Order: sequence, then C-alpha cells, then structure tokens
Amino acid sequence: MTSVTSPSPQIAPAAPVNHEQEAPRQDAPDKPSPAQTEAATRKPDEWLEELPEVEPKIALAVRGGPRHVEPNLQVKPAGFDVTDYLRLGPSGIREKTGVPEFGDSLSSRQVDKQKAKQEGIDYQDGDTVGTIAAQQFGKVIEAEVKDGRLAADSDEAKAKKLMDAQAALDSGYDLYGYAETINTGSGTYRETSDKPTKLTGQDVNEIVDKDAVADQLSKLMAKPDIAERYRREMAFAAEKLLPDSDINGIRDKVDNALFNKDGSANTRFEENVIAQTEKANQGSPDREQLASIDAEVSNYFDALRVLRPDDYAQRRQAFNQNLSTYQLNKNIANPSGAPQDVQAMALRDTISIVKGGINGALGTMDKSDKLYDNYKKLGDQLGALSTTPMTDDDRKAIRQAISDAAESRDVNKIDELTEKALKNVSGDREKTAGTVKKMLHGASSTGTLGAISGMMGFLSGAMQIKNAGWSEMTSDQRVAAARDLVGGLSMGTDFARFGSNIIEQVSKVAGEGGVPKVKATEWLGLMDDNFSDIWGKSSSKGAAQKVNAAIADRVNAGAAELETLGPDGQRLNGAELDNYNAAAQQVGEAMGARGKPNSAVAAGRSFLRFTFGAGLDAAGGVMDIVTGVAALKRANTALEKAGAGIQIAGGSATAGMAVTSTLNMLAPKAATLAGNYAANTASQVIRGLAVGSRVLGPALGVVGAAAGFAGMLIAEAINHAKKQKLTDSQGQFFKDLAGMNATQSDWGDKLEYARYASYMYGGRDSASDESIYAYQADEWKHFQETESKRGSALARLAPYLHRDGDPESKNLWEKHLAGNTTRNGPRGTWVQTDDWRPWGSTDMTAGAPARR
Repeated sequence: MTSVTSPSPQIAPAAPVNHEQEAPRQDAPDKPSPAQTEAATRKPDEWLEELPEVEPKIALAVRGGPRHVEPNLQVKPAGFDVTDYLRLGPSGIREKTGVPEFGDSLSSRQVDKQKAKQEGIDYQDGDTVGTIAAQQFGKVIEAEVKDGRLAADSDEAKAKKLMDAQAALDSGYDLYGYAETINTGSGTYRETSDKPTKLTGQDVNEIVDKDAVADQLSKLMAKPDIAERYRREMAFAAEKLLPDSDINGIRDKVDNALFNKDGSANTRFEENVIAQTEKANQGSPDREQLASIDAEVSNYFDALRVLRPDDYAQRRQAFNQNLSTYQLNKNIANPSGAPQDVQAMALRDTISIVKGGINGALGTMDKSDKLYDNYKKLGDQLGALSTTPMTDDDRKAIRQAISDAAESRDVNKIDELTEKALKNVSGDREKTAGTVKKMLHGASSTGTLGAISGMMGFLSGAMQIKNAGWSEMTSDQRVAAARDLVGGLSMGTDFARFGSNIIEQVSKVAGEGGVPKVKATEWLGLMDDNFSDIWGKSSSKGAAQKVNAAIADRVNAGAAELETLGPDGQRLNGAELDNYNAAAQQVGEAMGARGKPNSAVAAGRSFLRFTFGAGLDAAGGVMDIVTGVAALKRANTALEKAGAGIQIAGGSATAGMAVTSTLNMLAPKAATLAGNYAANTASQVIRGLAVGSRVLGPALGVVGAAAGFAGMLIAEAINHAKKQKLTDSQGQFFKDLAGMNATQSDWGDKLEYARYASYMYGGRDSASDESIYAYQADEWKHFQETESKRGSALARLAPYLHRDGDPESKNLWEKHLAGNTTRNGPRGTWVQTDDWRPWGSTDMTAGAPARR
C-alpha cells in the first residue's frame, strides 16, 4: 500500500525559543512483503476471522513535520479493550499506560526570579508563565500602538483593552474618584482623590458586561495572528524563565506521553484518558475526577501547542478522532443499549433506504435471474413492515429480532427468535410477528440479513452521538452522515485499534444456504475508492450487485444533499459555503483523507456535524472531552464559559467548542466562519489571560491590584502629576469598551456615581459582599433620577440617603457632620482640611431628618 505523506500547517517557532529538531524518519519501502501479498489475495471478509491479531505500527507525526501514513490493514489489528484497565484504580491505569500526571498547567507554573531579572522582566513575587506572557503580550501591543505599527482600533489593541476589562471583573479596578466643583462665577474645577478607590469585581460587573467581554476576548484570541503572538510570549516565558528542572520535566512529559520514540503518536495517552473516564463514570459519576481528567488533557495539549507548535494540530486532531472512534465503537458494540427513539429511527432508516434501493434496482434486473423474485418479495415485505402500525417499543423489539436472527446464522431459528423478541409488541401481535418473519426469511434468501442487521446496529450507534440536526434530516441523509463520519474516521491511522467493533459490525455476514452474502459496507458505499482499503472491495455480481449499487447510490445522493448544510443544519450559500467547504476539506485531510478529495470534504463536514451538536445532557463519556462539554461543566466565570464554547445568549447551553476549535486549529482562515457557529469561540490561550492582567509596577501602592494595562497609563499619569489626564484616561478606557459593546447600557451613570461617591465619601464606603449600587440603592436611585447642574453631578448625590459602609470608621460625610473637616484659622477665619468636601452643592434635602 502506498504511503501518503502530507505537510502540516507551518508555524514558525517563537523567538527566542529554538527547538532542536530531530531528523525526520525515512519512509518504509512501498514494496509489500510476501505475507502482505498473500493476504491481499484473500476474500475481503477472511481477515476478520482467520488472521492473527497483530497491532500495526503506524507513524502519525514525526518531529520536523507531522505526517500521515495509511495503516496496513491486511492484518487483523488488536482492538482496544478498556475492560483490561477497569480492574485497576486510577494510579494503576497510569502505571499500565505509562502516562504521568501532568501537574500544574504550564501557564500557572511560577517563573524563576533570577532568570526573569536577567531577561529584563519586571518581576513580582508569584509571577507565573501566564502572568508574564500576558504582561509581555500587552506591553508589546501598547508599544506598537504608540509607535504606529498597530492602529489604535486594531484587533490587538482591542484584545488588550478586553484583557484589562476581564482583569477588572476578576480582581477589581483602582478608580481615581473626582468631582467637578462649581466655581463661584462660572465653570467647574476638577478635584481628584490623591489615592485610588478599589472597586470590587462586583462593582465592575455593574459597569462592564462580563459576557460580552468574554465573548469578544475569546473570539479575538482565537484569531491566528493574535493566538500566535500570545503563544510566542508563552513560549518565551516557559523556555527562558522557568527553572531548568521544571521546563525539562514538562518537555519530557509531553514528548513521552503524546509521542513514541520514533515520533509516531503514542496512543497509550488516549487509552489512559478513555480508561480514566470510564473508571470515573462507573456507578455514580465522579464529577471531580472527570473534571480533573479534562483539565489534564488541556494541560498536555496546551504545553504541546506552546512548545511544539508544528506538531500540535495533527496530534490534537488524532486524539479527537481516536476518542470519537472509541465512543462510536462502544455504542456499536451494544446496539440494544441505544435509547429507544434512536433504535426506532435506525430501524425506520434501514427499511426506508433498503426498500428504496431494491425498488430502484428491480427495473434494471434480468427477470429470469433466480434472485429477481426473491428481491422483489423482500422489497414488498419491507414495504409491508414500514406500514405496520407500531410504537417505538415495538420497533426496538423488531430491531432485536433482526439482530438475533442475523447472529444465529441459522435460517431454521428465525421463527423461534422472532416469537421470543416480539412477545410483547402492541396491536395485532400475530400479524406483526408474521410480517417480520416473512421479511427475515426474505433477507436470508437474498443474503442481505447480515447487512440489514449491520446497518441498523451501525446507525443506532452513530446516532447516539447526539446532533441537533438528526431530526431535520431524511433517512438517506442520516445514513449518509453516519457513513461519511465513519468513512473519514477509518482513514485515521489508529481507527482499527479503537474501531474494531465498527469494522466487525458493518463487515460481518450472516445467513445460510449458499446465497452470496452482502455486507453493510457495500450498501454504505464504503468499498468505493474514496474510502480506506480497510473495507475491502465488492465481489457481488448480477442482481445482488445491482441492488448493492442502488442502495449505495441512495447513500451517496443523501451525502450530496448535505453538501450545503453547515454543522448546525442551517443551509449555507455563496462565499460562506465556499469557506466552510474549504475548511471541511482541511479537516477531512487532517482525518486522513488526503488524496481523496471527494471524501475529504464529506468526512470533514460529518466530523464537524457530529461534534458540533453535543449538548450538556447529550454527550457523555469521552465525547465530553472532544466536544468541550467537560470544560463547560467545570467553567465558573463567563470567560471560562466562553473558552469552553458556551452560548450564553437566551440562557441556552450548547457546546460549540468542538467545531470552532477544530476549524481554528486545522483551517485558520475559517476563524470568522467559526464564530458564526459558536457565539463564543474557544481558545486555550484564555487560561493564561484570565490570570495574566495586573497592575505593572508598585506605583499605585496596591499589591495585587488588577487594573491590567490601564495601570501603565495610571502610573504614567501619577508620575507626571497630571490628574486630569489620569481621570480622562480611565474614562476613555470605559468609553472604548462601550464602543466595543462590552459595557452595560447605563455604564456612564454608574462610572460617574462611582467617581463622585468615592471622592465625596473618601472611598468605596460599602459592604464588601455587595456592589456599591446594591448597597447604596437609595442614593443610587436618586442619582439616576436627578439631573446634573452647572456641569457637575454633585447635585445628584444625596448624603442623607447614603448608608454607612463601615461603622468602625467615619466617612467624610460623617466627619463633616461632626465638624471635623474645618478648623479655626488666623483672625477668625475657617481653614478647610483635606477631608473637606463641597457638600453644599449636593442635595441636602433628600432623606434629611425633619427639623424640630
């Protein structure tokens, strides 16, 4: 078999990081061995039963450039059996697979103080790879905006502002309060606090729209140029600033857990994830353990993306494929365990497409062929079964009867097995059982019983991977979607290991009597040259060949009808459709369909369709990791939810991470398109950003303050004693966020209240567990309902409506009432202290106590 070698998307290594690359492994000779030549002459189904179990050694990715090599599937592969692991505990599973715990994420590892100083980094205690990366990311953008290399409204500049906003939401914001005091004649004079007031994250949440910030930040950070800019900063911080033992340990873990020594994919990593997930799901699911497993997967691949970017996309896609294959394989191994509605749909679709194919082929058959009458009767029997009134319970029982009859391989047991399976069907039980028996005997006489059973089991397994578009599809389209998914997955190098049940289900035959036996692979069109050689080649002739071709034609027609549908089932047109198909082509090629353009697009579309529609309650198992549902379940903040692909609008919770991250990873040019399918796109870089924004330098005197890169503007303003510029810069920060639709609708009034109140009362003066707007609800209401006067908002404050936020100390209003803000001066004058405020310009009547 010819090896197909393909280049990967090239991403230049981040300066100053310089990975030492190993020389690519030489391709094996294409000339088959004598054993392979002999195996190739066998009939397509013989390898399933006769050949010894040998696990093929297949190279997936080699340092210096990922590659794809089609597996040699002329030998029977050793299927992965998770039961071998489930007898062990989590530590035993790790020991058997050889996958160590990753530990803290790369972004959360603390950097070395001395190394940071040597690199000229403004180090603060506790700095991590993530905080340094975010700091440097913002500094560089700030510098490039200042010198004109970046426009002030560029995506990079917007990302920096949104990072500031996210930091303020997480940790609060240092706001300099002020009041426009009214001059005696005309005009105002701005009085500004000498020290900032620390607004809490709850206060900022009343001003800034956290969902919009998370949405826009995750979208911007998913853009290839920005993501790569941040990745370079992460690589610099990790490679240059981590202690040697730490970075070397991470490299070793990533290299050994994800790759073999020859550079091929180490599928023991997938086995560990699968086994750990299945173990955690035994009995009552261990939610904490499941979240830990997902976090560890993210940690491994985050580190791979940063340290070995050229290998990231293909290895992550291979991981997603292997886990998807495993889940589908698990579903197909137990078709009777499928939900009742899924089994019912699988039966309906199988009857519909087989009956339609037979009826279409009859007109081209030689009526003298002895199989003509048998096929005609089977078509009639399928038609009679399709019109028989039945419930979903009845359909499930009929599916069981078909499966049992096929498994028995004995035509003489059909009636007995049918009676047993259909003993509780509703309505006219005898009539329904008689119709099913006739159909089963007809299927046996045409050699199609195994194919009917195989297709039903295949469909019920595939349709358990929930998708929002199933119910909108026709029977032919559903069969085609499932076929294209499996066809694409089967091109992956590890499919035979994780998909052994799928191969057996659609390749097996059943029935006695010397009639040529048909496999579901022939009906599904999987024996076409567009798919992997794993499925073999058709050997049917005469009437059987015509029926097989007619059914396959219907499947192919169903696939063609899906060509204009996006992963959410919505019809696409024009440039959007072109972009989506181009992206799907890249996804399909990454799945292994290189050199097969007709199937690459179909495979890519189907993979995106299957992984896109998984909802919170519909995925389960390892698919939670593939689709992003697991990350969604453990998300707490709006940013984490956006990073996991949650769609917040309307209170819905649909995971869109899989389609978006796949498009961004494998088809970066489709990033804009990806945003159309997930309101909040996903990007792993968010994890570093979520903890990365902080005030730069000690100028504010507030340790741990999180005003982000706006802090640079503040520090600069303080140093120059330009308080007007300082407060203007803070106002511009929120104004810019408003321009990006990332603020609440009343942000202006809330910011104004926070500024005036903090200046007039000498600080925040509210309970720490409530926002100032909730705690000072009465005064805030008055502020909203009152107009400014003479260019000042002082009249909107009502000190008698103000609640004391700290009984242990006096605010400036209380000091005023106590007469502590003025003192006697020379010659009978009064001198105002620094605590004096212009209370006479506020509303002194609202809420004032009645005079006696």
